[in-house]
Amino acid sequence: MSMIEFMGFNMTEACAKIAQCTIDGMTYAQTAEKLKLDRVYVKCVVNRLRHRGINIPPVARSEHRKVTQKLAASTQRIISLAKSGMSNEEIAREVGSTAHKISNMLSYHRSKGEDLPIYTLPLDEYEALHKQGLSQHRIAKELGIGKMKASSCARSLIAQGRIEGNNRREKCNDSPIGVDKWALVLGRKSLY
Repeated sequence: MSMIEFMGFNMTEACAKIAQCTIDGMTYAQTAEKLKLDRVYVKCVVNRLRHRGINIPPVARSEHRKVTQKLAASTQRIISLAKSGMSNEEIAREVGSTAHKISNMLSYHRSKGEDLPIYTLPLDEYEALHKQGLSQHRIAKELGIGKMKASSCARSLIAQGRIEGNNRREKCNDSPIGVDKWALVLGRKSLY
């Protein structure tokens, strides 16, 4: 291997040619094609030269790698379903994905400025099912929501005064032996 001096550094002739092509604004693929080398090898050499302290400007991106503003058809469909008011779970069933993936995708597009509705809790439906006497677990199944969302619905409705909650402290006060007697049994002045 013959060493040459390039920009004040000793390097092989191939490395010097790669550095010069990169400085001239060529992409990794163009450099590899011109010098009949592997693109990955060209990229490794450029990164190694940068690591040694050689000032090589950022490599231009190929046209096919540039981010386009046009969204894929499936993404456009998911966004239109979200705008129509469907929940993440309903969209996931519709497109054959998971609610978690749909949630992540919609969050990403919200962060990029897309005006998408944020999923709201089905409070009215929850209230109607609660008044029929269904348990929180059964309501979650009926509405197709998770236990955490059902719990959030219940807390919101209790806070708004639309339903009564299962307050365990109130039940203790109505117990036959009373709260103070339980405190004495446990050896405390008070349970609260």
